[in-house]
Amino acid sequence: MNKPLKKFNVHLFPVVRVKISDIEAASQTEAIEKARELRDLETLSELDPDVTYADEISHFLVDEQGDDEHEHSQFYEADGETLMTPGVKPRIVVTVSGGMLRRISTSSPAFEAVLLDYDVDGVEPEKLRKSPCGRNCLCHPFEVDRDPEYVEQAFASLEEGLPDLEAALRRIRDILYLDIDAGGREFVNPDKTWDADTLEMVAEVIRQTIPVNSPEKADVKDHT
Repeated sequence: MNKPLKKFNVHLFPVVRVKISDIEAASQTEAIEKARELRDLETLSELDPDVTYADEISHFLVDEQGDDEHEHSQFYEADGETLMTPGVKPRIVVTVSGGMLRRISTSSPAFEAVLLDYDVDGVEPEKLRKSPCGRNCLCHPFEVDRDPEYVEQAFASLEEGLPDLEAALRRIRDILYLDIDAGGREFVNPDKTWDADTLEMVAEVIRQTIPVNSPEKADVKDHT
């Protein structure tokens, strides 16, 4: 069954370049501040020769007609699909395996990355570049994956915190050394005999504390 059609007002936010010439300042940041004071962008009502479109849309706002209180209005990212949440910072996950950078994942599409490699012994001089700190390096563009689900899972793991290792060690100690005497009382027995069941109980504590996941090779991308 098809959903009933609604009418929407869609606001496009094209990125424009506004050129303000002949600003005298002691630094670039001071020039930026002066430019902000010189030109009130809210008063722009028409294009002039120093204003050109940058052929980019930063985001969208969608309103439903008839929704005068804008209760259903939503902002979307530049891809036209991802909801924008005011005040929430974009999240990035950097995946390292074998001491090498394998993957950069982000929840937002508006990211680019560059890999600076300082291991340049034996590299031909014409291939070298200068890093921001002035050192010789190899400079490679690095693909950034937009994978919100992967990113959220990584941050969820971080928020879950570390397993309670201290409690797990106490349980393992009790399994290995806590014994019962003839009167039914528990006591610590350094000479307690261990059998296969004992080791299986220890293994179960370890599995519950630190789950063993199968390696997800599909999530590792080698950019070497």
